[in-house]
Amino acid sequence: MQAETFKIHTDAENAQTGGGLQIQEPFLRLSNCGCGLPHCNCSPQRFVSVSDGHTGITLVLTPEEFDVLRQAFRLPEVWVSLVAGEKVPR
Repeated sequence: MQAETFKIHTDAENAQTGGGLQIQEPFLRLSNCGCGLPHCNCSPQRFVSVSDGHTGITLVLTPEEFDVLRQAFRLPEVWVSLVAGEKVPR
């Protein structure tokens, strides 16, 4: 797993640099297809991102780590160990 921080830019800032729009509100995203646009490499293939609407952090996941998280998100509340792959209800 690798962590990367990022800054949420305003629409005006993105327009000046040619970047795409960014969600400017708090979010959590779990994805196994990157950003989803064909032939786009603006994000890793498998990741979980959390943002407060201004800054965020992305955890780049291995296929195994992604599968553990995807299964865990189906439960109402869990603690997930990516090392052991164990789900422990809280």
